[in-house]
Amino acid sequence: MKSGRNWKKRYFVLEGNSLNYFKKPNGQLRGSLILEASSIARNSNVKPNAFEVKTSTAALYAYAPSEKKKMSQFSAFN
Repeated sequence: MKSGRNWKKRYFVLEGNSLNYFKKPNGQLRGSLILEASSIARNSNVKPNAFEVKTSTAALYAYAPSEKKKMSQFSAFN
């Protein structure tokens, strides 16, 4: 079954309430997700070591290469 998600490697930088993403380190900004007080960051079971960041207008699914790396990235949202 297809999930409809197109997984691509991206690099993320959290700046204030903006989660910016890039194709490569120090590359051109590809997009951003504005985090709100009501935003939710939680574990996801779509892939191993995955988590979800959800705002009132968008949802971002990401995964890390290991549980340890996921927890360090995930803790930035809490």
